[in-house]
Amino acid sequence: MKYYNFSPSCTSKYVSAIEPLNADEAEYSRCDVCGADKLIDWNSIKPVFECETITSRRTLPDIMLYGGRIIHSFNFWYIVSAAFKAFCYNNSVKGVMFSDADLVTRNRGKLSSIPERYYLMQITGRAQLDYAKMGVECSICQKCCHYVYSSEYFPLYDPKGIFPALLDESAWDGTDVFNHGDCTEDFMEKVRASGLKGIDFLPYESKFDIASNKRYIRV
Repeated sequence: MKYYNFSPSCTSKYVSAIEPLNADEAEYSRCDVCGADKLIDWNSIKPVFECETITSRRTLPDIMLYGGRIIHSFNFWYIVSAAFKAFCYNNSVKGVMFSDADLVTRNRGKLSSIPERYYLMQITGRAQLDYAKMGVECSICQKCCHYVYSSEYFPLYDPKGIFPALLDESAWDGTDVFNHGDCTEDFMEKVRASGLKGIDFLPYESKFDIASNKRYIRV
């Protein structure tokens, strides 16, 4: 089976969310499995994200690019449209859960609500990479999805891009979406046929390549 990694498109015409304005009102915790701390409980608040780069034509993507402070593993959650949520429900996508979110934009210091409906999507699916074949000492926490590693540097982001991502299918829970935006080929093909916009797909083995070597499939 083939796998992919998906992410919001970085093309400039799309809106980006730069900050959850009320993140300090949320409850935080520490993972009792790997010890990762400052894990935000998205169910404790309805996040309000400030957005920028909104064009006059209001071109909104189905996955919002996020450029705010790093919270809750950064890639472990996405801000998605009502259409993306409906797509997941209509296709019985496994490995995701949704909660309410609001979007606002700032104009001359005043915040205004963006009427389009968006949600915060958490990824609950889990899989391990085949770290032995990749030649690194690392694992993914099966509860909070943080990387757990023992070396002095983050081995998966070597500047030469020498670590191809290899999935250990025996440690995959069979979900359509898992870990940090990873997904099955079937999920990718259904998204491409759905009309959803603003999403980049990358062949899974290229996940840790340097940026200049990555070749995306864009929808």
